[in-house]
Amino acid sequence: MNKSSRHHYIPQFFIKNFTDDDGFLFVYNKIENRISNRKLSPKSIFFEIDRNTVDFSGQQLDNLESLYAELDNKISPDLKNVLLTKTVTPEELTSLALLACLLKWRIPKSDERFNTIKQDLTQEDLAIKITIKDKNIKVDEEAIKHIETSDIFKETKRILLGILPFINSNKLLEIHNNSFIQTNTFFPSVIGDCPIIEKENFDINKFDINKIEDFILPLSSTDTFIYKQDCKKGINNSLFFIQRDIAIIEASEEYIGCKSKEHLEKIVEIYNQTKVDNNLGNIHKHIFKFIN
Repeated sequence: MNKSSRHHYIPQFFIKNFTDDDGFLFVYNKIENRISNRKLSPKSIFFEIDRNTVDFSGQQLDNLESLYAELDNKISPDLKNVLLTKTVTPEELTSLALLACLLKWRIPKSDERFNTIKQDLTQEDLAIKITIKDKNIKVDEEAIKHIETSDIFKETKRILLGILPFINSNKLLEIHNNSFIQTNTFFPSVIGDCPIIEKENFDINKFDINKIEDFILPLSSTDTFIYKQDCKKGINNSLFFIQRDIAIIEASEEYIGCKSKEHLEKIVEIYNQTKVDNNLGNIHKHIFKFIN
């Protein structure tokens, strides 16, 4: 079996929701402050070569990429149906929230943070246990230890961090009670290499791997998934959508895409002026105040 190499940290099924009728989008390079002259396909953006390839006992394995693909295949139909019907079932809402949490840890921007905690995350922290299915076989503690210390197991923790909050039924109820989808057709949303806007947790001493912070995740050019604790499920100012796009540009490290070059040019211009005015911090700080 051929090993895959082009590993999308933002899945292609998700990127496609932001493309034009021809299936392409324009891309802004934040580092070079330049918008592409030609449109690009979802296949050609938001990926790294062999990002999820890991060495295990001398073998180069892409099991993690396969696991992401399986999760994508389960989430994709739910997202497609939500965008098509403009309704959401409890099961579909869980899929959308899971997508948000998986993306949070899947993107390159999370690498530094993940690398500082992955060594210390135990099986107990992640609510898992490595064991032998056949009770007649004696447990080889050395083999278990080898798996625990392997790179592939450490990197799997990235996926488990995204899944962990959904094990708790109370957490699921909290997500369902405080989430909604907001539709806006005035102008198309952007998508960045950091596609999720998360409310900042300023207490670094209280990092909780089970907690989901308030977040904003554009699902398509027109629809945005929002989670905010104790919200009334509404937007009190249409400025929210401009602020959302600026916040995504600010959160992203290098690439931002949009199906409309005209809108992308305008939002980049506003972003750059906001940066000159030294007000970018206020964008992220106040955007959640637009949510009732």
